[in-house]
Amino acid sequence: MKKKWWMMGGTLGAGAALFLVSGFSAMAGTSGYDAYKSAVKMNMQAASMTNQGEITFTDNGKEVLNADFVAKIAREQGAMSLTAKIGNGDAAHAIQVFKQGDEVVFKSDASDTYRKLELGAAKWRHHGSESGPPKRLETVVDALMGHLKDRATVQDAPNGGENASLHLSGSQIPAVVNTIGSLLASNLGNFGPDGGAHADWQTEAHGLPDIKADLPHLTKDVQVRQIDLDAGIGADHYLNHQTGEIVVTGTDDAGQAHRLVISLDFNLSGFNQTVPDTIDLTGKQVEVVKREAGGPPWHH
Repeated sequence: MKKKWWMMGGTLGAGAALFLVSGFSAMAGTSGYDAYKSAVKMNMQAASMTNQGEITFTDNGKEVLNADFVAKIAREQGAMSLTAKIGNGDAAHAIQVFKQGDEVVFKSDASDTYRKLELGAAKWRHHGSESGPPKRLETVVDALMGHLKDRATVQDAPNGGENASLHLSGSQIPAVVNTIGSLLASNLGNFGPDGGAHADWQTEAHGLPDIKADLPHLTKDVQVRQIDLDAGIGADHYLNHQTGEIVVTGTDDAGQAHRLVISLDFNLSGFNQTVPDTIDLTGKQVEVVKREAGGPPWHH
C-alpha cells in the first residue's frame, strides 16, 4: 500500500516519543536518571536550539522512507525554520518551511511558488516558566516500567558529560511498551490518501511533493523485538545527541512476514544561541493558502 510521506510526520513524532519515553522512564533509579531528566528539561527550557537529524524506515532491509532535516527553533519568539530532504529510496524532494510572525511559508523543489498560510493570533499561550514532562506523567511512566529501571547503563564521557544507554530485546521489553509500539506499527499502513477527511490537505493546498512510501500494514503477530537507545549529555548538562532504533515484526493480510526497523539520530546544538532562518517574499511568486474549517490543529 502506498503512503504519502507527509502523513508520516505524526508517526515519526510518535516513534520518537516512544523512544524517549521508554528511555526516560527506564533510566529511573540509576545514577544516570537525574542527569538524563535534567538534560531533557534543560533542552525543553532552552530559548532556542538547532536539531539536525535523520529518521529512517526500512522494511525487510529495504529503505522505504528517509528524512534528513535541520530544524532551528526559537521557542520564546515562536519562530522556526526547517529544511528537509525526504525520500523513499527511489525518489527524493527537498522542502523548506518558515514559521515567522503569524504565518507559515512553504517551498518545495517541485515548484517555484512560495505558499503562505496565515495563522492569525494563537488561541492559547503556555503559562508558567517551567517546561518539561508533567510531574504526574513522570510518576506514572516510572511505575509502568518497573524493573526496567535497573537495565540502563551510564558512563562518564571524555567531554566531561555522560553517555546513557538502554538496550532491550525479547522478554526484556515490558508489555506496555510492546503494546504501544505494536499499535503504532500496525497503523502505519493506515496512513494514505484515504486516511481521513483532510488526507490531501498538505500536498494539494501547499504544493508539497508527493513522495509515497511502501510501509507495510501489519495485522498479525505484531511484536516489538528490540529497542536501543543511546543519549549523549554534554558537560553543560544539555542533551546533545540522541539515537534510537526500534525493531518490529509481524505479517500483513497476505501472510507476508515483515521486519520493520525505525531509526533516528538527532544532534542538538546552539542552545540559547540559535536564530531561525527567515524568508523575504519580496519579488517572489507567492500563493496565499486559506485554512479550511476543521483543518489540521498544528497551526496553534
